[in-house]
Amino acid sequence: MSEMTLDGVLETVEETHKNDWHATTVFEKIRMDENGMITGEGDLPFQALSMNHKSSKQLLSMLGLQKNFLERLTPDIYAPVVNRFLENHYAKGIQVRGNEQMIRGFVGPRYNPIDDLALARIMHELFSKNPDIRVKDFQLKDESFSLRLFNDSMALNEVGDLRGGIHVYNSEIGLHDTEITPFVERLACTNGMVVYMKDGENAKNHTDYGCGSCGKGYRRVKDAIKIDRSVTDPEEFRQAIIGYASTAMHLSEQGMNEFANTNNIVVNYPLALIKHLSKKEGFDEDTTDRVLDAWYQEQAQTKFSVINAFTATAKEMDGIEKHDMEAFAGDLVFSCLPEEKDYLDN
Repeated sequence: MSEMTLDGVLETVEETHKNDWHATTVFEKIRMDENGMITGEGDLPFQALSMNHKSSKQLLSMLGLQKNFLERLTPDIYAPVVNRFLENHYAKGIQVRGNEQMIRGFVGPRYNPIDDLALARIMHELFSKNPDIRVKDFQLKDESFSLRLFNDSMALNEVGDLRGGIHVYNSEIGLHDTEITPFVERLACTNGMVVYMKDGENAKNHTDYGCGSCGKGYRRVKDAIKIDRSVTDPEEFRQAIIGYASTAMHLSEQGMNEFANTNNIVVNYPLALIKHLSKKEGFDEDTTDRVLDAWYQEQAQTKFSVINAFTATAKEMDGIEKHDMEAFAGDLVFSCLPEEKDYLDN
């Protein structure tokens, strides 16, 4: 399979936007009819729109309603309940994103959405001619735009093959902040490190990139630069994004050294620490077990290894869940670990 390029990223986003999937209108007097269709007064030529699973869930969340509660209601009661909440919360209208067939998402009347296409064009302009910049990963979904760029001119090999880059993340429907985040990824499979199996006895050496036993490398994310949504002038927005991206690349290079230093911090009880951090962050039991399994791949008693366990777990996640797990792991790089007595007593 050929490697994705910034030319390919731009073409993909442009093709998606041809169907006006990004179109935004303010629906005044928004209501749900007895068939579950959304109606209202807007500036687009349609009378009623259906919702997909994500937009339906998003609307209920904005209204503070639980879907499992509404599903117990009969159809003749369901719509009136939703409409009462719509009237109370969004009497002056709500922004709808989508096309003339389907609602993709809902955002508040004052929300200024940033289009994926604008970001893709700026990233293409800024980096497509730079031979050191390559696309590490690209995902375009109904709810999110995610673009990770490697800078091959930034490398550090003291603790495995480290590469720096930036992660551009956006949600056109308001599910997450628009961010440009510096990151460092450890291409662990190139350095011949020993990887232990879950039984703690059998072991093998890495020999190539993308080995499944380490989650295809390790990523850590530094502080995100959040995009100011109040900037509406196209040229001012363009200049701001270029500045943010350049700053993020610089911070990524700085972060590699800080990440490498975590390998010198000893953690005597890494499993107990992982359980404590997971509980404090609110991860469920299944997620915590996956992080513990990831730690067993190296079994090193260092802060570096603990961070890698979280980032390796994030590699198997998707969307916003993946992004948030990586951000949490990145925060660990710069955070002081709790004292042993604080998590051994739990």
